[in-house]
Amino acid sequence: MSQKVICPNCNEEFPLEEGLKNHLKSYEEKIRKEESKKSKEETKKNKEELQKLEKELKTKEKQISDARSEGEKSAASKLEEKHKKELEKRDKQLNDAINKGVKKGQTDLENKLKNKFQSEYADLLEEEKEKTRNVKKEKQIQDERNLKKIAELESNLKQKNVELQGEVQEERLQDILEDLFPEDDIED
Repeated sequence: MSQKVICPNCNEEFPLEEGLKNHLKSYEEKIRKEESKKSKEETKKNKEELQKLEKELKTKEKQISDARSEGEKSAASKLEEKHKKELEKRDKQLNDAINKGVKKGQTDLENKLKNKFQSEYADLLEEEKEKTRNVKKEKQIQDERNLKKIAELESNLKQKNVELQGEVQEERLQDILEDLFPEDDIED
């Protein structure tokens, strides 16, 4: 007889033999998708910031080109180089922040999932052990009751058997007496 387990999160019922593996995998995929979505949102946010920085760069490049057109080429090239370095520095910081956030998110997710699955599995396992102990105890009590009933029935059967033998002996004795004394009236 296969015992069924009900998931406390989604109320899905599945056989105990399968364990939590399939169910936990789907739960893990769900959480991974959520974390991936969050990571994509952060990436989108960072891209928007990058676009903003690129806009600023274009503005500064325009300033540089204006300065060049006015004959300040050396100042413009210094300004352009300075802005490129600033942009590269910001790009590097942004990429580092993105990578760090993604790695931390993955590590946190894996730890959370591992802890959650271990705790849920331990709880379900203990619950199933308790159910099994209850079923065994119920069976033991039922077996004891059945043995008592069998003993009572055997005792009743022996007692009835003795009574029946007594009645048979009475009737045989009555038949013998009637054969021996046909003239006499024999009563029960």
